[in-house]
Amino acid sequence: MAVALADVLLLGAGLGLALARTSERRTDVPVGAAQPGVVAPDGPATIPGAQETGPSASGPIPPAGSAPKPPAGAATRPSASRAKVAARPWPARVTASRPWTATMTGVGDRVSLTVPGTVVGGIGRATVDLGADDPRPSPSTTRPLSSNRVLVLPDGAQWYPLGPVRLEGGGDLAFASASAEGPALALSTASLESVLRSGKGVTGVGTFVQPRGNEVARLGLPPGTRLVELCRAQEGAGLTPCPGRDPLPLRVTVDAGPGLSVRAAGAGEVAVAGSVRASALGRSWDALVGAVEAQQLRATATYGDGRWTVTGNFPEVRVPLATSAA
Repeated sequence: MAVALADVLLLGAGLGLALARTSERRTDVPVGAAQPGVVAPDGPATIPGAQETGPSASGPIPPAGSAPKPPAGAATRPSASRAKVAARPWPARVTASRPWTATMTGVGDRVSLTVPGTVVGGIGRATVDLGADDPRPSPSTTRPLSSNRVLVLPDGAQWYPLGPVRLEGGGDLAFASASAEGPALALSTASLESVLRSGKGVTGVGTFVQPRGNEVARLGLPPGTRLVELCRAQEGAGLTPCPGRDPLPLRVTVDAGPGLSVRAAGAGEVAVAGSVRASALGRSWDALVGAVEAQQLRATATYGDGRWTVTGNFPEVRVPLATSAA
């Protein structure tokens, strides 16, 4: 379980709550562009407008503790490495046969939220790579592209975004899941439309081109702008929207600054590596790594002084709780 929870925060996935006591100092974890390919000229693509009983313990549990708060000095220590987490003693388990409540507070440099939420004011700090290839003629052209991506604005204008696009403007940034290592916050979003829906005066800064040679460095991206995937149905035909394709999910990066706040609510999981305190089933535990999955979780993560401060309230936890033995 301890190894699995390390992977939660190193790889952005996992289940349950793993807690391991630690008093030694942590060690730092080192934190780990696509170019357009050979293309051929194309004209603008054609885009159509359980029995409820009390909890039982299958292993020893620690005595009751105080209300959740980060352990002293937590903000100055980096998260533990994968090896340190793997070396912790195997935890005992506390199992509840019905939904139960929990709280968790932690400070660390790695966070994972597999639950929908928003980055407050995040649009102005976001960068997105929309994955388009250059549609313009080139001396190195050997064969037409078989697929591409194009931005379609509400007025019908089509632009191909080449490379990363930095967003300027106001508004909160919606996401389906999020993970962070230090100030680097990575978001999975449902679509470009979901990113722009709450935007205010959003402008993309990058390289935007059209097949006949037009190029701009700044492009207004009003709500309703779509990213459309294009396919070539047969040899010699032009690129048209791929049939049966849903809006394209996107990976968005955000450069976190002091005070940046992330809010999440719904069914999913929140996890943090660093120094954690969690409370559940009338007990509290200090932790190296903590993660809770719940049906109705509410969590916030705020960045400052090189660390994320995470608080979570979990009114309907439905998975076992694992802790270190007393």
